[in-house]
Amino acid sequence: MRQPRAEARSRVILALVLLCSACGRNPAQVRWDDDLAALVHAELPPPAEADGLLALAARAQRASDAGFARLEAARTLMPTVPLAAAKVLQAMALDAPRRPDRARAHYELARLAESRGRLATAVRAYRALVLHYPDEMPGERALAHLMRIARARGDRAVDQHLAWTRSVAETLDQTGLGDDLLYQAADEARARAERDPTPARWDLALQLYSRLIADRPRSPLWNDALWERSWLHHRRHAYEDELLDLRRILTLRSASSFIGQDEHVYFWEGQLRIARLLRVQLKRPAEAARAYLDYAAMFPKTIKKDDVRFFALCAELSAGHPEVARTLADLIRREHPDSKFLRRLDAAFADPEGPHCLAPEATR
Repeated sequence: MRQPRAEARSRVILALVLLCSACGRNPAQVRWDDDLAALVHAELPPPAEADGLLALAARAQRASDAGFARLEAARTLMPTVPLAAAKVLQAMALDAPRRPDRARAHYELARLAESRGRLATAVRAYRALVLHYPDEMPGERALAHLMRIARARGDRAVDQHLAWTRSVAETLDQTGLGDDLLYQAADEARARAERDPTPARWDLALQLYSRLIADRPRSPLWNDALWERSWLHHRRHAYEDELLDLRRILTLRSASSFIGQDEHVYFWEGQLRIARLLRVQLKRPAEAARAYLDYAAMFPKTIKKDDVRFFALCAELSAGHPEVARTLADLIRREHPDSKFLRRLDAAFADPEGPHCLAPEATR
């Protein structure tokens, strides 16, 4: 479905601002930018707007501007004149100077084919993108679309898709999609094991995640594979293995990043899982108390500070450290006067193994 024209104009204006950031004082570039802005604000009918964009593309000072204008021309035509849009994209796919522009043109052609109900054509186009543009974003998106289409058609179609990915895995092994192919297979194995649990299905999922973890330590998907494998360990009651995987994920945490605090959900949720695992499954309350308090230190702005202090108190009581627990109780009273856990303190001291001392279980 086409975006509303106001939204499409906003996208073009934003792109224009970004493109202009490197314009300098080149008069020809300034004129080109002004002409693009005027065209966008004119709100012409789609064919006229597309003609104007193509004319701008022909006299663009930079290849990136030409690619942008041609792509916008095709998008303008898609809702009302899809054949004309396809012709623009086909020409762009053949002769655009920049590889990312050619990749994007092929991708838009595939999306157009799918939107027009030409699913077989779309699948062929997506596969070509995976094979020929594995290090460009359209190649990555194409792989995701192929799995989406296959899943919509059932397990047999997914099997055919995975058979195809296995057939190209060696070719793509050293590309940006090498990891994605393996992770996609692992993710499908896990999903099937959850739908139809059998030891063989769980073993396959575990094996595939483990391959990615062992063979591709620099992969952006490495921590995702560890996270999913930790849940597989939990389901199989392999709690020590689960603990090891969660702690490996936490080693990736840095105190800060380029844009500030680097706090992925795996970090804070993983630390809570570690604490509960030590407390409930592994029966190591002193370590659990330390893990809960570590959470408060790791995430000083957390809204769960009274939660983790209370559960640390319970764990200290279970570990036979009532004095430490009383210190934590005083801390909760002083720093969290409105905490819901104030009502549980007496029950915790009376029965630290009771349900009032049990932290909520994380869910996958």
